Amino acid sequence: MKKFPSIFFFLLLIFPIFAASPVRAATLNVPQNYSTVMAAYDAAADGDEIIVAPGSYDVCLSGNRTKRIALKAQNPATSSPASQQTILNSTCSHVIQFKTPLDTDGVFQSGDHVEFIGFVLKGSDDGFSYEAASGIVKNNIITGQSDDPIDIDGASEAHIFGNILKDGVGGGDGIENRLYTVPGSRVIQIIIKNNIIYNSRNDGIQLIDQTGTLTKRKYLIANNLIIGSGQAGLGTTQGGNSSQTDVGYALPEPAFILHNTFVNNSWGGIIGGANMKVHNNIFYNNGKVALKNVSGSSLASHNLFFGNAQDSQGSNLQNPNLFADPKFANAASPPDFSSYQLTNGSPAVNSGLNVDSYYREFGLAPPGFSGTAPDLGWLELSTGNGPTNTPPPQITNTPPPITNTPPVGGKPGDANSDNIVDGQDYMVWRANYNSQASGGASIGDFDSNARVDGQDYMIWRGNYLK
Repeated sequence: MKKFPSIFFFLLLIFPIFAASPVRAATLNVPQNYSTVMAAYDAAADGDEIIVAPGSYDVCLSGNRTKRIALKAQNPATSSPASQQTILNSTCSHVIQFKTPLDTDGVFQSGDHVEFIGFVLKGSDDGFSYEAASGIVKNNIITGQSDDPIDIDGASEAHIFGNILKDGVGGGDGIENRLYTVPGSRVIQIIIKNNIIYNSRNDGIQLIDQTGTLTKRKYLIANNLIIGSGQAGLGTTQGGNSSQTDVGYALPEPAFILHNTFVNNSWGGIIGGANMKVHNNIFYNNGKVALKNVSGSSLASHNLFFGNAQDSQGSNLQNPNLFADPKFANAASPPDFSSYQLTNGSPAVNSGLNVDSYYREFGLAPPGFSGTAPDLGWLELSTGNGPTNTPPPQITNTPPPITNTPPVGGKPGDANSDNIVDGQDYMVWRANYNSQASGGASIGDFDSNARVDGQDYMIWRGNYLK
């Protein structure tokens, strides 16, 4: 009986993990089970997964759809040959538009958010629209929109990974976010990572103030190639005005602008922002001013500037920054995934700041680096992966060395190598918490530093049910 309280406490601790773990009700296949995407959507319930085979399909999912489903192409468009791609042709305005309530804690689980993964999406005004929704948009090629390939409105928690957003035909941005009021107490996280954004008619990314006050949001904009925007690579405006100015707005929301490469953007790399951390970026051959009015509490260091009309104006630069030719090996236009890759002789190699803690703040495993310090820009010299949301092996320069190589067949946070990060993996971590032993992910040591600790929990949490 003396052991009862501890056992009872243990059961209370683990029960929410399993009680809250939703089960996917069904997988719906197009065209095997349903002839159209719309028919599959009509039949789906929250938590269901719709898989669409290669081919070309007409689609219209406008009107603020509310089902929390995963809509996936059979093969990811960004890494598949044309013959294996799934193409969605728009037949209406706001072709993919979702309005689902925010998830409760920012840890996406099956059935509490929407996913749109792996398609070639052509046409419409907006491509994928968040209308007060939680969701993941990943590994798509979204092209030929008259407005924005991705549009974020309302209180939306958008995670945007590994997409190619290109060739706008109207007056839109690559990604547009209007910062409406966020209800409740939780700060929502907007993550824009590992994307190629090019040939946007206006901004590559635009953040539009709607309230004139600080909202409960923070941003991670990292490892993107933003090239050939008609205006700014990353622009800010105020008062609900989507017309970019070359002054920008002192946007108060925290924004971490890390490891991006800004190239040939007509009005410059970044305009505005009063609370930005701008580190490890490359600003190359941009018009007007590469970094303008990034002021207030903002700080920019460990960046490289070359070939810009002007490098900085009204911005908080702090040493060190580099002003030298980055010596790109390949300056080809996207979607060549090696575009603007560094060479061994580049001054950008091993010149970055260790920003791992910023990635972890957003529940992500850091991208890692192979030298004495991170390289600058969107791709590490040794990786050259192009858009993907699978982190390469991680090594930090903080002793002792830490790696994060997932087990064969597994993923970060997957202790039992079943390719699912779930409550069973949490139990492995908890059973070995605060121990020091070898064994890697199989004992819950997901960063393979011979310690099972809180960092391993964060890796598990960041990949839970993904």
